[in-house]
Amino acid sequence: MKTSDIRLQGSPYDTLLAYEPKSYKDAMQCPEAHLWDPSMNEEFESHQTNGTWIKTELPKGRKAIGTRWVYKIKPGHLSTPTRYKSRFVAKGYSQVEGIDFQETYAPVVKYTSLRILLSYAAIHDWEMAQLDIKTAFLHGLIDEEIYIQQPEGYIKPGEEHLVCKLVKCIYGLKQASRVWNQKFNSFLRKYGLKRCLNDYCVYVRRVENKFLIVCIWTDDGFLLSNDRAALADVMNELKKEFEIRILPTDRFVGMEIARDRKERKIFVNQSGFARTMLSRFDMQSCVHKDVPANSNIHLTGAMSPNTEWGRQQMAKIPYRSAVGCLLYLSTVSRPDLAFIVGILSRSCENPGMTHWTAVLQVFSYVASTINYGLCYSKQISVNGYTDSDWAGDLDTRRSTTGFIFTLNGGPVSWCSRRQKVVADSSCQAEYMAANETAKEAIWIRNLQHELGLAPLSLPVPIHCDNESAVKVVRDPVFHSRMKHVSINYHQTREFEENKLIKMLNIGTSQQLADIFTKAMDRQKFQKCRSMIGVLPLID
Repeated sequence: MKTSDIRLQGSPYDTLLAYEPKSYKDAMQCPEAHLWDPSMNEEFESHQTNGTWIKTELPKGRKAIGTRWVYKIKPGHLSTPTRYKSRFVAKGYSQVEGIDFQETYAPVVKYTSLRILLSYAAIHDWEMAQLDIKTAFLHGLIDEEIYIQQPEGYIKPGEEHLVCKLVKCIYGLKQASRVWNQKFNSFLRKYGLKRCLNDYCVYVRRVENKFLIVCIWTDDGFLLSNDRAALADVMNELKKEFEIRILPTDRFVGMEIARDRKERKIFVNQSGFARTMLSRFDMQSCVHKDVPANSNIHLTGAMSPNTEWGRQQMAKIPYRSAVGCLLYLSTVSRPDLAFIVGILSRSCENPGMTHWTAVLQVFSYVASTINYGLCYSKQISVNGYTDSDWAGDLDTRRSTTGFIFTLNGGPVSWCSRRQKVVADSSCQAEYMAANETAKEAIWIRNLQHELGLAPLSLPVPIHCDNESAVKVVRDPVFHSRMKHVSINYHQTREFEENKLIKMLNIGTSQQLADIFTKAMDRQKFQKCRSMIGVLPLID
């Protein structure tokens, strides 16, 4: 079965969404008020049942944190219906550090980890499941003494002077994600799952030849196992502790996932998000382009406006928002956009019309490749490719590092990033790029081993088309040319000596990372795009 034979059965973004109110008053006066009212009642009842707060008078010297209602239409997808969701949240921006909160960091699963697991799920035919924990943040007990305003629309007569003293967390608080993560981490560890050191939001449990892997993104979970009973068991345990919804595995944290179990293929793309993005910027009817950037493109800071009037004119153009959308696409499922999006993101502070024209070309390219994505379909071990474009940034003369790792037929990790220092030769630029690639290889290798997916003894092959850089990694040759290079870049030699990686020299025509360091003509770009595993779902 060919990749193009798999069919998406609809997208959550295919239809224009209804109006989302901006405030409680707005929700009560809009045409969909009869839909928002029950959703607010449901949210309020969740707080009452959960015992999120107790009403009290505000102590002297304390200030109650403001609150508001947030409204969101959750689009349906396949068997999942559209939902009108209301959320009562705190205005966390008014919290005072040291009084209302201490630490705020909370991890989420890395997209690279998800892609690695999906690639294995495809070829080994693992079972998959997705869950959503309802009102997850309300389960975490709060340590600080915090007072918030009562929810608008639910203030009883005679109690207008009271405030809510929080017992548990509420959405909007700066520490809410962290408290929930600690709560859920405790549950998973109690259940026997071990947190991975290489990704704090990936948990694994192995019993003989059966395993269970749980990936956490805030209050969403993605579960994989080679045993259906293991998935059912953990779901039952979760239902005892939390109120959960079991969802289809066709969409998770922005990824649209199409699966053909018979052919053992999994296809990941973001066609729905791409359509919404094009509609948002009025580019749904644009002329299609074959490449995201012309091969002769050279965007520089000199193209930015240097007058106040020019900057004011550009301020009317949503450049930063557009680049942000493209960056999201290139990070999750479209590595073919990574190079040009990296270039465009450097001008977010002061873009010019030339930069905006380049953004529009990327939109036109996305429109022509709306159903392109990543396909995992055959068993191949990890392979890395590293490349650099020496002094490619005309403003700083810094080089661009590009790398990609492929696994089981598709890309799982990639990068297109400007180097931190100026390299005085192509050999040095490639050597520094190899170091960044080697560190990513070590991380992927360790994660695979920690999950029990691959043996630890095998070195990860990294392909480089610069023979001098490969020689420098293997032996301290060209000392006079490399003696000034920062010592941290010499880690690569130690990785090679310890057989953690293996640097291999290849021809430029086989260099998959070329697409991350320079703009190409149509023929070369399309060939490289196909080589890295970005393929169409529907021809």
